[in-house]
Amino acid sequence: MRPLLLLTFVFIFLPAMATQAAAQQPDTTQSDASRAHHALKTAGRNTKAEAKSVGSSIHHSLRTAGNNTKAALKRVTRDTGTKTNHKPGGLNKVARSVSGDFKTAGRKTKSAVKNASGQTHHALKTTGNDVKSRLKKQPHDTTAHP
Repeated sequence: MRPLLLLTFVFIFLPAMATQAAAQQPDTTQSDASRAHHALKTAGRNTKAEAKSVGSSIHHSLRTAGNNTKAALKRVTRDTGTKTNHKPGGLNKVARSVSGDFKTAGRKTKSAVKNASGQTHHALKTTGNDVKSRLKKQPHDTTAHP
């Protein structure tokens, strides 16, 4: 009877006591670090969201103030933005033209370099293939070795 009582104790009560002891153990350093990490991450997200909200409201108010200022100046000067003698373009047109010229020159230079590179590669490949085919056609002389 005693061995049965001992086995019952070992198989039933010891695992229950072990889980209870494991549940009472203090938290590890890693779990503390994990909690701190998540708390800082949440705080960072909240700070970022708040800054975005403030920045958005400031942008909206400044944009509204700027538009109102422009409208007031237009009313005072009676400038509607359309003039019959006004020619579109001006300095921006010159800048776009110069930029386009540089882009065209760059494309032409790049094309010339790539074209020359391709021709060189083709010539070297053709020469290499010719050399390989001639070497394959030659009979192998195994008696020539000293």
